[in-house]
Amino acid sequence: MFELIHSLFTRIDSISTFSVLVYFLIKRPKTETAFYWFIGFISSECIFIIAAETQALYSKYHHTDYNNLPLFHLASILYVINLLQFFRHLFPTKTNKVIDIIFLILFGFLSIFNFIYLTRTFTIYGLTSIWVVIKCMFYYSQEFTNPTKSDILKSKIFWVVSGLFLYFSVCFFVFITYDYITFNPKATRILDIIPTWLIQNCISTLSCGFFIKAIKCKE
Repeated sequence: MFELIHSLFTRIDSISTFSVLVYFLIKRPKTETAFYWFIGFISSECIFIIAAETQALYSKYHHTDYNNLPLFHLASILYVINLLQFFRHLFPTKTNKVIDIIFLILFGFLSIFNFIYLTRTFTIYGLTSIWVVIKCMFYYSQEFTNPTKSDILKSKIFWVVSGLFLYFSVCFFVFITYDYITFNPKATRILDIIPTWLIQNCISTLSCGFFIKAIKCKE
């Protein structure tokens, strides 16, 4: 029973992500362009999960070692492309374009480094988290400084941004510490006390609840 519960928690983020995509395909709501780029982000995550599981099963069946780092690095690029387009449709201002350019320069440098040396580093996810949180804060500032007559709680974009803000703001701390914890022999014991990746899975699941709420909205 314990192994079953543990297995469920290790995959709960994947199950939640697929649930969002399936629910969207069932409901097929009419919405704005930005929301479709968000669905592209969710679809990229689903494709990555399928590819990673397929690679792992193939390796297990053929008793061969495999390197999933190129897959991780490629996935991070797909995520950023979709999120970049999502946020650009929300507020195409000069300030946001400058933030995007600075982020893309740093992101491109880290991506090239990761592909050349095929090293696993969550630094690039930490950087992406900072960028997403800043963009979400811009959205909140825009909405609450110049409120519209419509109810913001009925806005699909509000719930999407809130889900992204929750996930990336909390998991930022997981990303920036995970490499140190897993590669430092003295620090690996921390994982027995604080299962950081299970925390990430739970936060991801909560965020997916926000995303499903976004799909339900009838704006």
